[in-house]
Amino acid sequence: MLLSADGGGWTPCDEEIAVGMIRPYQLDISHDRFLPSLVVIGRGYWPRNPDELDPARVDFLPIDWSEIGGMAVEGFTSIGTGLLLHCSQKALKTGEDATSKFGREITVEGNTVMVGFAGNSKAHYQFVHNQLQGFTKAITSQPFKYVLFTGIDKKVDDDDRRTINGVSTPGKAITNLIPTWVGDFIHAQDYSVPRKIKVPPPGMNAGDCKPEQLIETDVYDKVCRYYFKDHPDPDTGILFKAKPRITHGAVAALAKNFPADTSSPRRIADSMSISKRSTACSHRACSRKTTRSRSGGRRWTRN
Repeated sequence: MLLSADGGGWTPCDEEIAVGMIRPYQLDISHDRFLPSLVVIGRGYWPRNPDELDPARVDFLPIDWSEIGGMAVEGFTSIGTGLLLHCSQKALKTGEDATSKFGREITVEGNTVMVGFAGNSKAHYQFVHNQLQGFTKAITSQPFKYVLFTGIDKKVDDDDRRTINGVSTPGKAITNLIPTWVGDFIHAQDYSVPRKIKVPPPGMNAGDCKPEQLIETDVYDKVCRYYFKDHPDPDTGILFKAKPRITHGAVAALAKNFPADTSSPRRIADSMSISKRSTACSHRACSRKTTRSRSGGRRWTRN
């Protein structure tokens, strides 16, 4: 199963979706049923009609556990941002009213209507944090064999004014807490590695060129490393958090198989040999000609 609040869709998974290997559902953060959808999915329900575009007509049924092996949730960042936007768009009162409410008129189908706007209160942030934690615990308590959460990286200053790396969610109160909500916490880091190729000069086609007319240029291949132990940012030296949750007897085997503390998520999971896990993965992208980084990535969390 794939639960997504990301705006980019799931095109890379289309082939698996077409043959029924993955069953996706897209959350609509602007609809009144966004919050109750998170609650019922966390209780082990899934849409009978996930292709229905109107959330009010989506019918949730109990998951058939004989057919399902795991769930991927995309992700902490998009759901957290969606919850915060939902609070302001709906001007929800979650201990405090939404702030700075105002409205603007617009004509729709010949009628003048008022569109309301509001800012987020401090209570909205606490509400979002509680909802994220409650949803995570609810999903990981269901009988999935594997659960995968994703998130984008960010840097924040903690209460002691130390800069830390963590999963991007609204505010900073839960940045250090998310790894404690899950089992394995894997950090994925992209590197752009330059490679020389020969291309035709501007205005010419490759088929019309002699070999000596081709000019050399750089292209960049993306390489990703997945860390299961803390490791420093290649630019700042600030640590990215990562951890495996394994038995004592598996520690030596894991270190032997992956002496660099990195690998692919699948190989790491196979090496750990644990029947049920919840994993979170956060991702940071790095562009490496020397060692220059650019932001944007994901953190994965797993129970």
